[in-house]
Amino acid sequence: MNDLMTMYTGKQDVNKLGVITRFNGEESLRHWSGEECNRIDGTDGSMFPPHLVRRNATIHVFASDMCRRFPLDYTEDITVRALQFVAVSPVKTDVYCC
Repeated sequence: MNDLMTMYTGKQDVNKLGVITRFNGEESLRHWSGEECNRIDGTDGSMFPPHLVRRNATIHVFASDMCRRFPLDYTEDITVRALQFVAVSPVKTDVYCC
């Protein structure tokens, strides 16, 4: 089955660029026992709104193949051949236990 994700294009609000609003037509999942675990907002990980990834902010990535949204926190700044990147890693949380 092909999954359908509805996300903001950034045309009306660039700060929502790539944020998923629906997954297969639904605004939330029904697989998990907790409301937080059933949330789908976040990006697919391929793009983020400008300035979303900050050293003190948590970003969320929705993994459709796992039907989960995962929080990621800033880890470090990385420079590769004069290109600057921000590294993130999964947050240790009870949300994975829903």
